[in-house]
Amino acid sequence: MDLKGCWALACCLFALAHVADAATVSPTSTVSVCDMTDGSGGTASCGNKGVISVTSATFGRAADSRCIAMFTRSTCAVMDVTSKARSLCDGKSSCNVTLSAFGLSSSTICSDVWNKELAVSYTCTGGASTVVGNSPTSPATATSCAGLPPALPLGWAWPSSCSGAAVGTVCKQTCPLGLLGSVSSNCTSSGAWSGATGACLSVACSSRPSSTPANAAGWPASCAPAAAGDVCTANCSTGFIGRVCTTCSKLGISSSCSSSGAWSSPQGSCSQVTCPGLPTQQPPANSIGWPATCAGLAAGQTCGTKCAEGYTGELQSTCSAAGSWSSVAGSCTQVTCAGTPTQEQPANSQPWPASCAGQAVGQVCATKCAEGFTGQLVSSCSTTGAWSPVEGVCQPAICPGLPTQEPPANSAAWLDTCAGMAIGQTCSTSCAEGYEGQLISSCSTAGEWSPVEGICQQATCPGLPTQEQPANSQPWPASCAGMAAGQACATKCAEGFSGMLTSGCYIGEGWSPVEGRCEQITCTGLPPPAANSAGFPGSCSGQPYQALCAAPCAPGFSGGVSSTCGEDGQWSEVEGACALVFCKAPPPPAPNALWPANCAGMGSSATCRSTCSEGFSGALSTTCTANGTWSAVEGSCTQITCAGVPTLTPIANTTGWPDACLQQPYGSVCVSRCAAGYVGTNLTSTCKADGTWSQPGGTCYLPFCPGMPPAKTPAYGTGWPANCTNLLANSACRQACAPGYSGSLVTRCFSNATWAPGFRGNCTRDTCQGLPAASTQNDTAGWPSSCSGAAVSDSCSAPCAAGWSGPGYKATCQAKNTWGAASGSCTRDRCSRMPTDATPTSAGWPPSCANITSGSSCRAPCDSPFGPGYSIQCSGKDSWAAPTGTCPEICSGPPTAEPPEDSRGWGASCANGNVVGFRCIAGCAPSFKGRYVSSCLGKNQWGEVAGSWEPLCKDVHRGCATCRSVRVPGSDNSTELQCSTCFAGWRLRRDGVGKTCDCSAGFMMNGTADADSSWCVPCPRGQYCPGGGADGNPDSRAFNCTPGLATISEGARSEQQCYTMPGYGRSITQNDDRGTVKIDVFICPIGTYNVGGNTVGCTKCGTGLTTTKTGATNSTACVAPPGSFADMGASAKTCPRGTYTPDFNSLPACLTCPAGITTVRDNSTSIGHSKLARKGYYLVNATAAEECPMGSYQGREAEVYKCDECPYGYQTRVEGAGGNAECMAPPGVELQEGAEWVSECGLGSYKEGWNKNPCRPCGNGLTTAAAGSVSAEQCLIPAGWGTGEVKVCPPGTYNAGYNRKPCQECGTGFTSIEAGGEDEDACVVQSGWAMDIHFGIPKPCDVGTYSTGGTTDTPNAECVPCPAGLTTQKDEADSEEDCDVCVAGHGGANCTACPYDTFSTGVHKRGDACMPCAPHTVSARGSRHNSECLPELVDSDNDYFPLSNDSAWDNHDGVDSALDCGMLCVSDSACVMYRYSTDVLLRKCQLLLEAPDGGQAIALKADSAGTGYAVYRVDANLKVGVRLSDEGSKTPEECMKACSGTNACELAALDAAALPGSAGPCVLYGSTLDSDWVGMYHVHGSKLFADMMQGSGS
Repeated sequence: MDLKGCWALACCLFALAHVADAATVSPTSTVSVCDMTDGSGGTASCGNKGVISVTSATFGRAADSRCIAMFTRSTCAVMDVTSKARSLCDGKSSCNVTLSAFGLSSSTICSDVWNKELAVSYTCTGGASTVVGNSPTSPATATSCAGLPPALPLGWAWPSSCSGAAVGTVCKQTCPLGLLGSVSSNCTSSGAWSGATGACLSVACSSRPSSTPANAAGWPASCAPAAAGDVCTANCSTGFIGRVCTTCSKLGISSSCSSSGAWSSPQGSCSQVTCPGLPTQQPPANSIGWPATCAGLAAGQTCGTKCAEGYTGELQSTCSAAGSWSSVAGSCTQVTCAGTPTQEQPANSQPWPASCAGQAVGQVCATKCAEGFTGQLVSSCSTTGAWSPVEGVCQPAICPGLPTQEPPANSAAWLDTCAGMAIGQTCSTSCAEGYEGQLISSCSTAGEWSPVEGICQQATCPGLPTQEQPANSQPWPASCAGMAAGQACATKCAEGFSGMLTSGCYIGEGWSPVEGRCEQITCTGLPPPAANSAGFPGSCSGQPYQALCAAPCAPGFSGGVSSTCGEDGQWSEVEGACALVFCKAPPPPAPNALWPANCAGMGSSATCRSTCSEGFSGALSTTCTANGTWSAVEGSCTQITCAGVPTLTPIANTTGWPDACLQQPYGSVCVSRCAAGYVGTNLTSTCKADGTWSQPGGTCYLPFCPGMPPAKTPAYGTGWPANCTNLLANSACRQACAPGYSGSLVTRCFSNATWAPGFRGNCTRDTCQGLPAASTQNDTAGWPSSCSGAAVSDSCSAPCAAGWSGPGYKATCQAKNTWGAASGSCTRDRCSRMPTDATPTSAGWPPSCANITSGSSCRAPCDSPFGPGYSIQCSGKDSWAAPTGTCPEICSGPPTAEPPEDSRGWGASCANGNVVGFRCIAGCAPSFKGRYVSSCLGKNQWGEVAGSWEPLCKDVHRGCATCRSVRVPGSDNSTELQCSTCFAGWRLRRDGVGKTCDCSAGFMMNGTADADSSWCVPCPRGQYCPGGGADGNPDSRAFNCTPGLATISEGARSEQQCYTMPGYGRSITQNDDRGTVKIDVFICPIGTYNVGGNTVGCTKCGTGLTTTKTGATNSTACVAPPGSFADMGASAKTCPRGTYTPDFNSLPACLTCPAGITTVRDNSTSIGHSKLARKGYYLVNATAAEECPMGSYQGREAEVYKCDECPYGYQTRVEGAGGNAECMAPPGVELQEGAEWVSECGLGSYKEGWNKNPCRPCGNGLTTAAAGSVSAEQCLIPAGWGTGEVKVCPPGTYNAGYNRKPCQECGTGFTSIEAGGEDEDACVVQSGWAMDIHFGIPKPCDVGTYSTGGTTDTPNAECVPCPAGLTTQKDEADSEEDCDVCVAGHGGANCTACPYDTFSTGVHKRGDACMPCAPHTVSARGSRHNSECLPELVDSDNDYFPLSNDSAWDNHDGVDSALDCGMLCVSDSACVMYRYSTDVLLRKCQLLLEAPDGGQAIALKADSAGTGYAVYRVDANLKVGVRLSDEGSKTPEECMKACSGTNACELAALDAAALPGSAGPCVLYGSTLDSDWVGMYHVHGSKLFADMMQGSGS
């Protein structure tokens, strides 16, 4: 039968497929239902009516004898229902069998028995069913059939066992050898055998077809044996449509009369059933939509889609065998988060709102912090339906800033430490100078400062300075009573007295002794001369206030004048007048002379002179008297003489002409001496021959220092000005500083007309503090710190940053603290030329590579889609780094050889660019079998074309390298190609099929798995590739490592090759007893780092070091925090006073404060903390200081902006004096008793060295040439004196004898114990001084020390510290009695250490008690400030300290609140800490009590800064808290310092035997968070470590 005929028969049979026939048996026979089977795939079931029903899915030939007569070859319907019925009906109570076959109908099949057996029912019992006949038409009349059924032809016999068979039995006999079929006979109810039914046919095909058609369900068993002409049909497998049939054809008869046949070639095919489109036109609600790959899925395949974010579930639909999508299964349910983010209320917060329960994905639940805390806690509902970790933190509320913006009136400034105080803490400040009291303010629970309490009252002095009115003064003003401290009361002297009396009001001292005096006013000298008067009498000089001085008129004048002594000690203007008397007539004639005519009418006292006649020398004169007459002629004409004095008026600066010069003869010399205080040449005049005096010669002038000052002008000066030339004595010459310097230089001309050997003052180089303005382009490495402090005109350079080129920037200090604008430039480095590195098999470097900036990269893609390509980075100016990457060699076009003529040509994929090893295939043309192959051997090199014998491996899979033909399982001869080996990078799928190549481990697919262009490439760095597989990874994709992990090279094969990325760490914990572990990856927290590429956790920075952010990748990220420096890079050390670091740093040492400046404390973080000037310096501004100029000092480390002038005109030997003790009188200068200013040693005295000693008289009649003598060598024997008196050298001097020298001074700071010192060895250090061992000279004892001076045995004295707790009020103290002030931290009658819970800031007189700490705060003994008062209870809410022995807790029942539990602990001196359970069912108060003899000491942090520790003894075996680290052997102080440097550390445990200062084991402990407990430390002042260190005797 040809293919067309087979299809026609199939259509016919298919139309008759649903005709049903009932196969029946005689109601009197017994049949085993287990023999009723359908071996061809039918079904059988038991029905409720007791009728056996069998349904067949295929047709064939029945092997049972039932109804055999009705089956003919033409019906093509033979049914065998035995085995199927047995499997379904055995053990059932009833069975119903319905026979359905192709080509059968009720009219043609078993028509002779159909109606008769219609009413027969069958009941199945047990394992075999007995057929009970109940036919109404043929009731049973016999029980068995005698004998055998009717005889069979050709000697063929029935089985003898049929004889006597029971009614209903079927006697069956198979056909003889060589025939196909069987015959049967039924034992009817009548007791007779029915006629034989069935047929015996010749056998042609003894077995089924050997090979199963593709996609067919297989040839049914009913196909064999088959007769010639029989058709065997194979249905398609599920999911395929169509059918395949074959015909049994007879080949011939052998000599043994047997027949044989063969099956024809199968005809027909099975096409796969597919479902077009997607399961639904619109995406299902709340889903991400059907994937496009679902369109066209085959029957039996399932299309699935996920639910949209925020929904959970999965939707799927299956493509049925009919080619339609099934109903969508599954649903998408909105994800919600049950309950609240945490079961327990978060610490220090309000409860979670009830509305949070059931919130949807993406919604946020938030709660506020509890009262006394700030912040907010939030948690988001995640897509998994779980609440995200709670974010945010509730921090204790603090009071920002200070209690008031400005210091309260009359008070000192608030301490900086008050800013940011916690709730309950108290800020206090003292009153300003001149005021008494204290101001405090507390931080309230609202985070606000309470109103300031306390008052600063002005300190006053009661009453008046003295009870009695001082002599010669006016009464004290009544306003002085109650005058404020710091003010002075003054009263004037009584009338007639000059001066003023003053007394100052001092805090704690009252009125100071009265200063000043009232001296009687007198008028020294005489009133000014009055014209024409006789002159005021000398007795008027020294007359008291209001005294009258009168003077008569001069002869020739009439009247009188007077003057009164005024209150200013000056004579008043002259009152009265003297009128002139005239002589009208000329004098009477005189011999040898003629009176001039003009003498007539001369006034009184006028003299009329007449020259002598020639030959005479002399003159005559007469005076007009007061009565208007001429007096007797005076004079004579004698030998020539000089009358009168050389000048009528005295020459300036002289004592005047002496009376002895009157009437001197010719040649006489008249001398007028220089007045006191003037020097020079006395004036002289000679009487000339003409009787006149010659012009006076000589001059008198004030003393001056000749020329210019000898002091050498320093380089920073401008030189001594010209007006200093010949400067008068006691005058100063001032020199300005050179440009770029500030200050001035002064030298002096002493009263002895000698220049000072040096100068005082200083010129400080002007500098620019701070750095120039930073560049806005971030193109520099920054201004170096050395620029700060650059001098004027100096320049500072900032080099270009890495990746930038150019000269950099330069700025010049133009003036003090004024930087000029920076000049210069930095240009970003570029690679201006294209890379020259070869890039084989790539498109080459693109033009965009030219002129890219440093740090940027350029990429050259591969010629083909295979390979990552090449990348190159511009590493600097015109410098390219080595390129990375690769491109595989490819064949860019099809093979060059022409495809064979019998092929379909090379495939289109051959021209797309293929990697080496790719095989280009040319399929065979129609009528030809096989294919041709050419392989890519190298770049554009194709191999020779291989013959058609090569299997089509690429058709099996593109990754298949070799393949082979294998037999199809279940078939005889059918074969198919299967892959044997895959290309490099590929592997055979591990499911046993061997038809698919997946990527090998360490490789991934560089595209989609079903794309022809995709290929297996090495797994990229950072990911791992386990390889493809049917179940785990069908797409052969790469997998990302756990966040924070990455592979370190290409080709990673498993997750075990994922190592930590730089900045990440990981930890391993065991999950259960079976040893499974959990790996947690985390970013390195602050203070740790990891270089990556390993399997360890993060490495902790050195002690005290930290990082500025999480994820540090190496140890160089470990820096010292502000206020410290990185000591050798291994640990952080605190910046000592005078240094600072403003930021996180890696500096080897802290930055030094500018010259003369120090910091308030250690650990300073800013130059702004440098608020204190060092001793000997004063602040110019907040960041600069200068040395105190000569003549001034500064003796404190304090915020001072000027130095104190030395009192009484004292000077300092150098600049930068650090105390009043350095203020001394220079050589030749002293401070006389009662004087207000220093003065030079008077004549006849001297003073050696710089000191405060008085001038020493020369003695023995010796004197000095001038005031201000500086050495005994300047004591000279005055004119007219002998050698002087010889006396014993007084104390403080010595003389070796045998010389003419006076006694020698011992020197500055030295004296001698007794008179008569013979040499310098007799000199010892004077009291109040001590020997400076560094310089070998004495120095004054500073405040807080004293010296009683040296002795004969111990000449070099030492400054002895005052007894503990005491100090002095001044320097140069010479006895212990001067130690009368308590130091800081001390007070009381004996200035002992302040007891715990008190403090003292110092400088209180002995007897002042220490001040108490604020309520509920404690302090150690000797506390010096209220900042050292620590809270009595240290808050640690929710901090749970587990004890290794819980029985150590002392339970207290009946305590209702944590507050009561805390008060219970406070009241118990042995209580170390308490904890209180907030669980409403527990309500437990427990105390941990100190064990006085415990071998272990635990130090609890008593303040947030970790600077105070409370130390208690507990049992040696008791562990308190969560163990953090073992620090090894350390002293208690070192152990606590280690705890302070560890944030999580809250207590340090050490060996009690190590207290207070020995070394012992140190272990750090922390706490764990437990919201059900409230716990606090109890701090006793006596338990503070600082208190313990002082010991009991302090």
